Amino acid sequence: MLTDPAEIDIISNARQPNVRDPKRPREPFDKIFADFLGKVDFSGQNIIDLGPGQYDFCELVRDHGASECFAIDNDSAVVELGHYKKITVSEANLKDLIKNPFPDQTFNGVFCKYSFNCFWFHNSENDHRAFLDALVGLMKPDGWAWLAPWNGVSKAIADQLETIEATARIQHKIFIENGFTAYELTDDQSKKYGVHGSTFNRPVFTKNLPKVSGLEVILP
Repeated sequence: MLTDPAEIDIISNARQPNVRDPKRPREPFDKIFADFLGKVDFSGQNIIDLGPGQYDFCELVRDHGASECFAIDNDSAVVELGHYKKITVSEANLKDLIKNPFPDQTFNGVFCKYSFNCFWFHNSENDHRAFLDALVGLMKPDGWAWLAPWNGVSKAIADQLETIEATARIQHKIFIENGFTAYELTDDQSKKYGVHGSTFNRPVFTKNLPKVSGLEVILP
């Protein structure tokens, strides 16, 4: 939730309605912290948030002792809000994450809530792998990740069920091959963590974080 009039004015120009809403609740981020990140020692860590929205996650990790939070977004209003909040943010498209805007940095933690989509790469498994290689490349060797893709189906393949199912399987397979734990959320769980909506599936991929009881782990 935003209360600073200057912040509200800046974010009013964001492209997505939910990002423009100054009353957007922070509770889903609190619940993600409680269930997935409660044992992480953020002291001195540097974190990156891919698609930071209103920077709820960056502010929470700062409150938990992180030394710095970086961000990437392709919405100029979100980027401007980050600058106002004194967060290091680069204006870039996550589809082109291979062109890492922070090439000299690796991060203790990588977070992404609903800002990448497996159907960006429905024509190429190699493109899936290149994207995940870029994601993993952001992490320090012992770093952690929490990633919840927004797998909304594009109009271009809306009537191609086999392609849709195959693309989701490829995403899952590549994450598992790279040492991630894969969860599939129920409707109630997805609402709890703020990752609900019109999507084909609702996965969460984590790495170097404790497994969460009560969530369904999807095996290879």
